[in-house]
Amino acid sequence: LPYQVTTEMDGLRKVFIRHGNLSKLPSNMENLISMVDFEISFTKLTEFNVDVEKWDKLRSLNLMHNNLQHYNENALWQHQTILSINLEHNIGLMPPHMQNKMASLQFLALNDNNITGFNMDISKEFFPNLKFLFLNGNYLLKLPDKSLKDTLVWLGLARCNLTSIPSYMSDYKHLTYLDARDNNIQSVDDKLIDLI
Repeated sequence: LPYQVTTEMDGLRKVFIRHGNLSKLPSNMENLISMVDFEISFTKLTEFNVDVEKWDKLRSLNLMHNNLQHYNENALWQHQTILSINLEHNIGLMPPHMQNKMASLQFLALNDNNITGFNMDISKEFFPNLKFLFLNGNYLLKLPDKSLKDTLVWLGLARCNLTSIPSYMSDYKHLTYLDARDNNIQSVDDKLIDLI
């Protein structure tokens, strides 16, 4: 991208770049303080070290199908206005250890990053309004917490090396979509069968 993006186009509210050879962003992306929707996907981008906390109007961040290995974790996972984060298909991209509540977040996709030892704390404490959660294609050590029973609507757990689904998921009364394909699940709780 030309460096002028951050100096002469600082009023940008939406960026949409899809399918290309983009591998690096210009410095000072933080200058785009009016950013609302940001997507760079299906590129060769390896780093996203942008302090998105300075984008205080940001609602949607989509960085899927790239080669991301590094990103500004602290800024992203402390953002207070973001509604949607999609980081799917960035092989090996590790999830954070949550420390702050993300009260606005409703959509989170971390699927198909081939994360071994995925143990992110996904609970109402950190995500009080989370409705859509996709963790497919990771080796899960920890499943979403039972505290999400009143908010979660869609849940993707396919290809996660699961051998069971916890019985507390039968309390997810608002769940309308559950994808648990391609695991090694031996049995399903009767209450969950009733819910389905």
